[in-house]
Amino acid sequence: MKKNTDLCNVRSALRLGASCALAWLLLSIVGASAWADGGGSGSGTPGDEGFAPGEEGGSLPIVDDTHGLTLVGRVVDLRSLAMTIQGRGHIDLVRLGGGVVALTFVGDYRIEVDRAALVRSNVNVLFRGGAAFRDGIALLKIGSSTPVPQDAERVPLPVARIASSPRAQGTLMTLDVQARGHQAFIAADFGPARIALTQRML
Repeated sequence: MKKNTDLCNVRSALRLGASCALAWLLLSIVGASAWADGGGSGSGTPGDEGFAPGEEGGSLPIVDDTHGLTLVGRVVDLRSLAMTIQGRGHIDLVRLGGGVVALTFVGDYRIEVDRAALVRSNVNVLFRGGAAFRDGIALLKIGSSTPVPQDAERVPLPVARIASSPRAQGTLMTLDVQARGHQAFIAADFGPARIALTQRML
């Protein structure tokens, strides 16, 4: 395994411990399984499992007990992001078919990804509300615009679209999600080479 090139590097693995190791293990297993049944070669049809390529965020199978920042894409694309992960909580992985998986971060996390790799990939970023945020409200703010109300159960986040503009620098996107007894806040900070996605949950 190459240093600093896959789901988590040594430094973040030490900070995150079991969660990062579990995510890496799950991605490895799912990747091998997808390759074995043909998904790794691109022969699958992700839309058959509820995810349509090209739709920002796509739709996901119902998993009521999972909620948080979610990355959706093929295993090979997720690995290309050279993610570093720091935080507390757990990571849920759902296999969507055709080599596509959804990684949901439940808890307080800081996830950094390679900006150029994200723009090149077909990875989508969204917030999944699950049962915890059902009947809640989400306010999405991009740049200096007025926050726009969204359905808290599923909020597509245009991270790759913003990253595709070289002039986009700084904290240009925030999401505030509230429901009875639950709150989540997500911010995306765009640097020249890396994007930092920060999530706090209460």
